[in-house]
Amino acid sequence: GTLAVVVLVVVVGVGVITGQPLLLGFVDSGSMEPSLSPGEGFVILPPAMAGDLGPGDVIVYDAEELHGGGLITHRIVADSGEGVVTRGDANEFRDQARGEPPVKRAQVVGVAFQVNGGVVSIPHLGTLVTAVGSLVRTLQTGLAQATGLSLFLQPQGLASLLFGAALLWYGYGAW
Repeated sequence: GTLAVVVLVVVVGVGVITGQPLLLGFVDSGSMEPSLSPGEGFVILPPAMAGDLGPGDVIVYDAEELHGGGLITHRIVADSGEGVVTRGDANEFRDQARGEPPVKRAQVVGVAFQVNGGVVSIPHLGTLVTAVGSLVRTLQTGLAQATGLSLFLQPQGLASLLFGAALLWYGYGAW
């Protein structure tokens, strides 16, 4: 618990000082084991802060083909001249052998923060985020069914409800 708070404070502080927001991410598969296990989180540096990318760097990139597209967290294993070649630490084959073109710099969303070649991980961050997301979806569904309003199934509907509840709470306290 304390480590997570310290990491969060440092991430926010560095982002404020540098003017570059740092993000937190997590993995949901075992492709990066033993570096990152499913559910483990990590700090994501913006590509501009990471400098030159090369073998050993763990990147988050926007895939074109792999898993139908979307964000992938894998390690750079080589530079092909057309982009970087990537592979999950636990995977037998490189992503490019599985149909993904070499990853270009523009596809890189961020770079995992590493110390001495090891990704600095935040235990259970992904598990917590997934659990909170599931709880929010359950609340949204319950509110939509109870009221008959599909508005609650949309992000702005839940945000409006929370804002209204905060106003009522504040109004009650100020009364």
